Amino acid sequence: MSQEVLRLRSENSPPSSLQARHIRNTLSNLEHQLNILKLLIGHIKRDRAQYKAILSPLRRVPMEVPCEIIAAAIPDAVLDFESRERVVELSLVSRRWRDAAHLCSRLWKGLFIGPRDKSVSKITTCLRRSGSLPKTVYFQGLRRHCPCQDAQPCDLNYPPLLKLLVDGPIIHHLAMYLDSMRCFKSFADLIALEIGAATPWASSSPHPWEALQSFSMYFISDKPEDWEEPMNPVESIVTKIPSVTSLQVDLPRRTQAFASIEESSYGPIHLTDIQLHRLSSFTIKWDWGNKRFFSVLRACVHVETLTIASNSAKS
Repeated sequence: MSQEVLRLRSENSPPSSLQARHIRNTLSNLEHQLNILKLLIGHIKRDRAQYKAILSPLRRVPMEVPCEIIAAAIPDAVLDFESRERVVELSLVSRRWRDAAHLCSRLWKGLFIGPRDKSVSKITTCLRRSGSLPKTVYFQGLRRHCPCQDAQPCDLNYPPLLKLLVDGPIIHHLAMYLDSMRCFKSFADLIALEIGAATPWASSSPHPWEALQSFSMYFISDKPEDWEEPMNPVESIVTKIPSVTSLQVDLPRRTQAFASIEESSYGPIHLTDIQLHRLSSFTIKWDWGNKRFFSVLRACVHVETLTIASNSAKS
């Protein structure tokens, strides 16, 4: 049969029915072998690509390169919730990018946290990735007016922040957006209770709240009743401000805190001389008609950087 097939291949004679059936079987076998070879070639090409990737110059790119790319894609100095989600997305590019994101210390040196952040361990992990860089934490509640004015739990009764400032890593700068003086007083009292109840540290290091070097407080309420600073300096909330060398105080606008310019001239601000003598940097936003402002400035004997804002811009 093979000789007959060879003869048919070299001439134009039609095959017999038996020869045609044999040729069809032969073609079917050849197609099957060809499919097997194609599959084998696909596996070989895949293996070749994987081995070539091992030798790729991209594997020798320093970790600093993807770190710079990620940092450029997320330029925020302080990561809020959305920025941290973006970091997670970029980390999914590859394991190397994930490692680069975790090793990019300056990416993690500042966090903006709020009620959506439920896990203090995740917050602490993020901050620790910044290594020895000074750490910054911003906190703001979800609402413009804190529910504590209606005898409900205060937004600042926020366990992750309290835990962070008692047992977390050392923080250089803390910024808080406050709805009222009442909120800050409650918060400072809670911190004192947490520190008092905390297990003594193995070392002599202070708690993060006690080790703060810089503190900013922004009063954002537009209700005069939220500014209820007592006339007695001993009862003032400023006595609860941590011992820092850099302080920023954004006081409420005069039109928000007082009924008139005359009333604002008696508005107390009880920053003590001891607190002011300690400062090397001081920022204050003030538009009250109050001569106490000048006695505050006179006490800033060691201040090297002084910023005074008049509250003229709409906030």
